[in-house]
Amino acid sequence: MDAVARFLVQEGREILVQPLPGAQESDLRELLLCSPMGALLHQRGVLPLHASVIVTEQGAVAFAGRSGHGKSTLAALFQRRGHPVLADDLAVVTFDEAGRPMVAPGYPQLKLRPDSLAQLGHGSAQLPRVRAPREKFAFAFPEAFHAEPLPLVRLYVLEACQSADGLRLETLPVAEKLRHLLTHTYRKGYLAGLGRKPAHFQMVARLVTAVPAKLVKRPAEDGFQLDELAGLLAADFGS
Repeated sequence: MDAVARFLVQEGREILVQPLPGAQESDLRELLLCSPMGALLHQRGVLPLHASVIVTEQGAVAFAGRSGHGKSTLAALFQRRGHPVLADDLAVVTFDEAGRPMVAPGYPQLKLRPDSLAQLGHGSAQLPRVRAPREKFAFAFPEAFHAEPLPLVRLYVLEACQSADGLRLETLPVAEKLRHLLTHTYRKGYLAGLGRKPAHFQMVARLVTAVPAKLVKRPAEDGFQLDELAGLLAADFGS
């Protein structure tokens, strides 16, 4: 991966790392926690989603979406509003004995771009860069991290679009919920080689029937009101 290291993921139990000459420890750590971790989770037979998750009075609320659509930024804003963060960018979903979808805790940090940090009133000068070529910084929050699994009660799919309608929420029909969850499965490219596509489809179908989901459309251009979006979502999941 990226001329930094080779990774071998085995039986959902271990990841062997072979650093290449000149590899930096920070780069090894960052890469270890993305594709190799995704492979390990698929080997374990759980459902990893490309989503950030916050804690609410009702349970866990997840924001799924493509990179750059605001998952981490929203989680950071809600954390500032008093909602602990459960996971950033990678949400691991399992099902308990009662069949409820549960989200496991991730890591007590967010990866944020400088513009997102600026919207939240933070600078990037004192924060460690996630990786040298990338314009993202590690924003740690150990005091506002929830370290226990929680039931997933609501899912929002974030989508930036060219629209004059501003912010809006759309209830997703079952077929669209299924499509979005399949799309936003973390490192889904590993499923075919592992022979796990049928089992993965079954897990996604269970999640579709268990959790309400809505599509969140926001303007693609910079300058939309982040606080307005958070207020719209808080009113929705609060109800």
